[in-house]
This record gives sequence, C-alpha cells and structure tokens, in this order.
Amino acid sequence: MEDIKIDEMLKYRDQQKNITYGFTSPGLSFVYGFPGSFKSMLMSDLAVACATGKPWLKPVANTDIPPINTQKSSVIYVDLANGKNNIMTRFGALLRGYGINSAKNIPLHVFSASPDDLSAKDKQSMNKLKEKILSFNASMVFIDVFSLPAFGIKDDDPDIAGTLYNIKKITEDCLCCMVIIYTQLNISPRQNVEETTRQISLIDKEADFILRIERLKQIKNQVLLRPLKCKHAYLNIYQAEFQFSHWPNTNKLCSASFSSFQVMPPMSVQKATETFHLEMMM
Repeated sequence: MEDIKIDEMLKYRDQQKNITYGFTSPGLSFVYGFPGSFKSMLMSDLAVACATGKPWLKPVANTDIPPINTQKSSVIYVDLANGKNNIMTRFGALLRGYGINSAKNIPLHVFSASPDDLSAKDKQSMNKLKEKILSFNASMVFIDVFSLPAFGIKDDDPDIAGTLYNIKKITEDCLCCMVIIYTQLNISPRQNVEETTRQISLIDKEADFILRIERLKQIKNQVLLRPLKCKHAYLNIYQAEFQFSHWPNTNKLCSASFSSFQVMPPMSVQKATETFHLEMMM
C-alpha cells in the first residue's frame, strides 16, 4: 500500500503522453489477431519506426493519407513466441526496409526468450524486465507472446486483477508504454465462460489502448488496424499493405515494410467495446 500525500496530489500533473497512434506512455496496450494476421511483423515494424524516429505506415505514393509520426526513443522487444531464427529474419528485413544498414544510433534492443524466461505471474522475471527497461531508458516495450495464458494471464486465476495491476505498475514506474501482442484463440467448450468474461472485462478496464489486427482475405498481404479502445483520441482505421522482397534466386526474406493504403473513420466507442467483447468470446 502506497501513502499518497495531499501536497503531492495538488502538485501532480498527468504524465501520460501519446508516443504514436494510440500508444501512450505510461500505458498498457494490447494488440491481438488471429494466427497469420501479421501482428508480430506489424509490431516489429512499429518498433523499428520508433527506434529510428521515422514515420510508421508510410502512405503509398499519390495519396493524401497522413503518416503516423513517431518520436525517436529507446525500444525493447521481447519475443516469447517465434524463435531466434524467425526474429532475426524479421527484424533484419524490416531494418533494411527502413534503409538501415548499421546499428549505430539505433536504440533497438531485441530479445529472444521462452515462456519460462518471462511470465506476468513471476515477480522475479518481471523485476528483471523492469531493470532492463530502466537500464535502456526504454519508452516502448513490446512483449510478443503466443497467448495470454502462456504469459501468465489466465481466466481461472483468482488474482488476475493483481497480475494486470502489477504489469501496469511497471509502466508507471518506468514511464514506458508496454505492448502485449497475443494470438486470439477460440474458447474451447471446457473453458468457463464466466471466468473468460471476467478476464475480458479486466483487460478492457486496465488497458489504455486495444488494437485488433485483421488480415484481409480478399486482398493479398493487406491488413486492417482496428482500434477498439483508446483513452485520448478517436483513431482512424488504417488499411496497410505488407511489401517485401527476397534475396536473389531464393525465397528468403530480404527486405520488408508496411505502407498505409487507405484510412477509414473510427468506430464509435460503444461499437468498438462490443466488438472487443464479442470477438474475445468467439
């Protein structure tokens, strides 16, 4: 329990600021989508954009789509889901996509780890993460997990509220934006719907920003970025295209980037909230 003095409250000014799009610092964000929706690739692209200070989702040529500006800052990306080879291939291609050919002055810190190395329920591993955030003075921290349960955020955990609170406390102590990227999974018949509903409500309550990534089936390599909760603004829905090239005479990824293809008006708050709750219950 922390004692907050009246004088402190009178002098206090809200420290939360927007870093880019709906991602705020300090703040807790959740980004989700079905398998194959480009969510890891897209968030890795955002990590590179923030570490270089370059616009994210640069518009395709001959359009008046506003770019999503970033502020150059220190970035941590912890990948618990994809393995070192995939991580190196992905980030190498994205860095080349931004025209980066040297690590000089690029404050991007990427870690490959297993779910055993980092869990929201394990205070020791979360304290180690906090130490890394402070040592790198990171403003953006991405945690890429296979699923929320694999990260220790479980429906049947009676202390799920405490777990989410502890994660958010790290963002406040470190003045950073933490982005948890996870795969949307269908609920099995064995799962307790009441417990799942409680998890969804708690995430909705604690999150500063919720973003759904949806891959368009009818248009190859295009995705929708659909904000479902944002505290500080009504955000447009972006349609982005994944562009890439291979190394000569191979099918190995060489360079990759995302460009915004078009924007659409934001969803109403009520519609966005209903969409998040319904999709998470699918």
